[in-house]
Amino acid sequence: GPVAAFRRAIWNHRSLICGDPPAPALSVVYVVEAPPGSSRAASRDRMVEILRRRAGAWDGAGPELLLRGADAIEAVFHGPPAQVTAQRAVLERPGVLTFHAVENDAAWFDALGPAATQWRDTRDPSTLTLEHTGDGEVVRAATREELAAYAATLPALPADRILGFQEEDVWDHGPERSTRWRLFLLRADAGVHGGHIASATVVTDTQDGTPRIALEFTAAGGAAFADLTEALTGRLLAIVLDGRVMSAPKVMERIAGGRAQITLGSGRPYQELFEEARGLATVLRSGGHPAALTILSENSVGSPAAAGPAGLGPFPFTAQALATLLTILYGCF
Repeated sequence: GPVAAFRRAIWNHRSLICGDPPAPALSVVYVVEAPPGSSRAASRDRMVEILRRRAGAWDGAGPELLLRGADAIEAVFHGPPAQVTAQRAVLERPGVLTFHAVENDAAWFDALGPAATQWRDTRDPSTLTLEHTGDGEVVRAATREELAAYAATLPALPADRILGFQEEDVWDHGPERSTRWRLFLLRADAGVHGGHIASATVVTDTQDGTPRIALEFTAAGGAAFADLTEALTGRLLAIVLDGRVMSAPKVMERIAGGRAQITLGSGRPYQELFEEARGLATVLRSGGHPAALTILSENSVGSPAAAGPAGLGPFPFTAQALATLLTILYGCF
């Protein structure tokens, strides 16, 4: 509310009050591209509601969000570069979560071997590999770009199939970590999606100590997830976030209870994994972008205007605000 905004403005101006150089801020203006048939203002209002939920994860230290015109939103970020980068990643991530059956269409998989041989023969060097497993043929490459280029040479997919790409950790006889990418053939229809998510929190796996994201479904989502896992018992289920396969575990039995987990891999420092998990949990709790969000401009600016965010009017001076100001002044001496 206005009081909290005033306290934030006072805090952001603390460098001026104390006589230090003002801390620069980053202003990023986003344009909301309304889907066909939707109004620009309605799409923008829905988008800003989701972005405010995400910004609220920083308890008052998140970016300020201002409406600009009928279809634009300005975000003003404060703080050190690492914090700004993390906040931008959370705001800008589409957050589209879907669950897909991994398919083993015989005709499509039969084309993988000859295509892989031709690919390796015509490209030097090539990191493409083809492996026979109990779950079908597995194609991997060092980069997503090479894997996508190879996939483009395969026969056209049926209308109800899509490709999925997963980044995997690789440990080659030493402490150094590298990654590779794996190709999946997925059923296009998403049996369960982000709209079925009621909550998302960060938990620590009791086996390997790595952070994970614990999902809790709505009643409808829990029922859909139970039906999906029952139909896929003994097969792989891909959890896809923003077009990237996060994990593809084998379903051992029907999963009731309305809960699931997203793993983030291993091998990276715990704090790095935790920060990624916390950001993704914030995105999933807030909901996915209702429309495309593109960057119109970004500029470094001085301290934010003392008048505060648009639409709030003059800031009331309350005992809380006075306490904040006195705390800052005390720290100057």
